[in-house]
Amino acid sequence: MNSVDAGNVTENLMAEYLKSKAIKEISVIENENGKYLIGITVTWKKGEMRLVTARKKPKEWVSLDRLARHLKKLDGDLPSIVLTLNKNAKPSTTTENIEDEN
Repeated sequence: MNSVDAGNVTENLMAEYLKSKAIKEISVIENENGKYLIGITVTWKKGEMRLVTARKKPKEWVSLDRLARHLKKLDGDLPSIVLTLNKNAKPSTTTENIEDEN
């Protein structure tokens, strides 16, 4: 994951970048609230752009499965996807506790 902040990107712009194969990498980042954000790295710019809503707020998903379904619906081939988990994240209220089966 690239640590340089390259600004924000809207859903429509991200879709355009994806169709034109301008996205090198998609990052899925778990924030401190246990929600997931998307960052993208494009071919012509250093750093990572964060996906935001039309109101310029970070777009968040409460679960990875919902985020994965969202990504699969996008037109174009998906580039590499990097997942970054936050060990200190608070569990989401919609997440079920799953016990290890050892």
